[in-house]
Amino acid sequence: MRGPLPRGRPHAFVPTPPTASPARGPHEGMHMVPELTTQDLVDAFGDEDVRRFGDGELPTEVVHTVTRRFLTTVGIPTDLKSSFLSLAKFEPLPETHARESAAGHWTWDLPDDAKKCFVLGGFFGGDVALDGADGKVFFIPDGDVLPQPMHSGIDALAYFMYALQRDTHYYSQEYAEQIDADPDDERDADDVLMETAVRLARELMEVDRTPFTVGELPPYEIGSGEDPFTGDFAGPWTGAFMDISAGEWD
Repeated sequence: MRGPLPRGRPHAFVPTPPTASPARGPHEGMHMVPELTTQDLVDAFGDEDVRRFGDGELPTEVVHTVTRRFLTTVGIPTDLKSSFLSLAKFEPLPETHARESAAGHWTWDLPDDAKKCFVLGGFFGGDVALDGADGKVFFIPDGDVLPQPMHSGIDALAYFMYALQRDTHYYSQEYAEQIDADPDDERDADDVLMETAVRLARELMEVDRTPFTVGELPPYEIGSGEDPFTGDFAGPWTGAFMDISAGEWD
């Protein structure tokens, strides 16, 4: 699968060049994803919600070696926040495209190497797909909208899910209210939630900038009442940060 088209050809894919940055992980030179283990994912999600593939289970069309290795040795979470993001599928993109096209939902053309692309599952507002040729992850928005780059690799997708799950306690109204009630802490509940969301967004921007549409977040000062999240700043992940900052994630 490839990135979205330039203006003037609204119904097909064209290749997009990678953005280089310091890195380690499945795509050397692409991003900085901290190393995850299967146990990290199990500790965060529980054993039943982590899927690790046997090498024979992965379609042969997934030819990107490091992606195959990550899926077989580490695995991926299958559910985040009660199906906010569910990765329970591994359906060939041509099959999904045929079904959605027949229903009149997708009119864009498949890429030439579509047989190497797979829909992994549903995300709030669309679907998540993997390009088995280069390991990149794409978001397919609901409606007749071209797929867009979401992550530079499957490891980055797994880490975003892990980080969101890891810090769930700090998104809760209960935690925010505990801090609010502490006479030695100047923050109120709203400050706590916004500060947590901003801290997580900055962490994940350093992990993989692919989904973000801004170079950096504006400074956030406690008690300012200003919202540092503007527009679609994190692509398909924007809703998660909005929910966290509003105390609506847990």
